[in-house]
Amino acid sequence: PLVMPGATSVRRPLLANLVVRKNTGAGPLDSSRKKSKADTTMVETSLDTYAVGIFNEMAAQFESNDALLREYEISMALQLGQQFDLDCITAADQTSNKIETAASGVFAWKDIIKMIATMDKNLVPRDNRVFVIPSELEAQFWDIDVIKQAAAYNSTILTNGKIIDFMEMKFFITGNAPKVSTKDAVRLIYGPGLAFILSHSGQIEETYDPTNIGKVYDMLAHGAAALDDDRFAVVMTLKA
Repeated sequence: PLVMPGATSVRRPLLANLVVRKNTGAGPLDSSRKKSKADTTMVETSLDTYAVGIFNEMAAQFESNDALLREYEISMALQLGQQFDLDCITAADQTSNKIETAASGVFAWKDIIKMIATMDKNLVPRDNRVFVIPSELEAQFWDIDVIKQAAAYNSTILTNGKIIDFMEMKFFITGNAPKVSTKDAVRLIYGPGLAFILSHSGQIEETYDPTNIGKVYDMLAHGAAALDDDRFAVVMTLKA
């Protein structure tokens, strides 16, 4: 709803950190009393235009009665979704909270606790936190004793698909997570602190090409991902 037609960017409010007082009052304009307008920062995010396309030969249309085109349209939508995931992970990588695993080449339980503690120290709520585990470290993740015991005790951890609910947090295993400085990396993201803005998605444009006897199809989207504050993400790379 923040995206107006024709917008190239979106401005959204970032609320101030409130101050708790104990056994003391404060005047109307005391510095501890945040102003809903003056102390709210407006964050601006430029929107990107996404496009994924195919060339549909007329021969393919005639021979399959456009069944191939329908399948490719599904694939284009899935590919856009993967790009959105990648952009959200990449946005989290903009944080300055970058740490390393305790041991070289090993992702362990103590590393998970360290990432949680880093976010706790930044006073980030525990709800809606998501760990992003790259597929390169999936075997190590499942080999952590605490995770193995939890999976043995609660089999639904293994049957819920790619999202694992554990310790009031979600663990998301993906092959779509890029390396950070050539190293495998685990991310801990506070969901409400990472904005994903989607203005349009799935819009299809087509043009007939008489020279090559076929149609050009593009599936378009308009959006962007942005991390609102450093404290809303922690990135841990695998120590060399």
